[in-house]
Amino acid sequence: MVSGGWKAFRTQLPGKALIFCNAYAKDWNRARCGMRIQKGGGGGGGMVKDWAWLRPCHGFTWHFEPMRSQRPGLRIRTLLIVLLGVIMSLRDTPPVLASESLRPALLFHTDVALGEQGAGYFELAAVGAQAFAASADTPVPMIFPRDVAGDARDSDGALATTRFALEQGYTAVVGAGFNYAGPFAALAPEYPDVRFVLIDAVVDAPNVESVLFREEQGSYLVGILAALFSDAGHIGFVGGWDAPIIRKFGCGFIQGALSVRPDITVDVAMIGHTPQAFYQADEGERLAGAMFDAGADVVYHAAGQSGDGVIRAALDHDAYAIGVDINQNGGAPGHVLTSMLKRVDIAVFSSLQRMARGTWSAGLTVLGLSEGGVDWALDRHNVQLVSERMHTAVENAEFDIRTGVINVAVHTEEDGCPVHDFDTDGDAADSEPRP
Repeated sequence: MVSGGWKAFRTQLPGKALIFCNAYAKDWNRARCGMRIQKGGGGGGGMVKDWAWLRPCHGFTWHFEPMRSQRPGLRIRTLLIVLLGVIMSLRDTPPVLASESLRPALLFHTDVALGEQGAGYFELAAVGAQAFAASADTPVPMIFPRDVAGDARDSDGALATTRFALEQGYTAVVGAGFNYAGPFAALAPEYPDVRFVLIDAVVDAPNVESVLFREEQGSYLVGILAALFSDAGHIGFVGGWDAPIIRKFGCGFIQGALSVRPDITVDVAMIGHTPQAFYQADEGERLAGAMFDAGADVVYHAAGQSGDGVIRAALDHDAYAIGVDINQNGGAPGHVLTSMLKRVDIAVFSSLQRMARGTWSAGLTVLGLSEGGVDWALDRHNVQLVSERMHTAVENAEFDIRTGVINVAVHTEEDGCPVHDFDTDGDAADSEPRP
């Protein structure tokens, strides 16, 4: 437990919840809190089931960072209970009942096994959909390529699942990932009465909401943590697909590290130039291992399931990894410094909720620190790794980003990154051209 004076209070969440808030926070809106969910009867005599970390942000937005369970199914249920409990209890709003005309579906371009290692991005999308389904009493089926019959299943998974959902009469579809940009651009004009939500890409159409994240902001924060934690003054970044969105992670990470330690060395490597690079854990392990062998002691990954290899390499080298998307701190307790949280669950839930309330609109939605879209994870697995100095530095940087004092540069294809030339990095695992 972090020292510094914790005070407790109770609030109404599913089961009983005891919440602790630390004294590092300069005010309540910057507090970071721990919660243990209990089961049992009244009087507070229930058994502790799990810990999570709760943090209020602006207004009534709360960040919830549950810890990894040994059982994937339990972890998903814990995520869902937590997200739904925060939404229903802390916001003090009644459930939203969707109109009968709203028939949403969540689409996945690959047959991912939810709850398994490396599936965090898709797992969060599922949690957001399930939380909406529970709060609005409206089912949100998940459609995978395996659900599509015939030859279409074996072609483009994003296109196949989109066509299948539209043919089944769903009136709203959420595409989990930038793979859906092409299918949505092609099919949205043919279905003007269907509402499309595209995560991590942009399609300009009157019935498409494009949701992007400010990954550079969250990556900046974990870059600060990595630089201040590193004894060697040498850290690294392993990306999956060498695409602009992954370079955003790396560029933000390097900026954060340099902001507190200008002389730090940052190694950068990309696994490949196709989406398959997100599914090569052995290559992630090899690249991270090479960085550790060269003297780095902390490596951040933005590599999907390939990042599991980065975490394995950290464990094998008695070094440290930084996870991404979902909280991966429990993947190798004591060897994951933190995780950069990308709140896909909030994006999915918010879009569906606005549809149910009749306030949804097409166009671009961008989620950063101020919108609760990105953050960093602190829990029982890494709390002893994060010193008070590190905690204070990252909280101050977060406040400065929110208030515009710090403007984290965004990598673009036109201007690149101001602190690193990604085109000069070593060859990736394949030789396909960059997208």
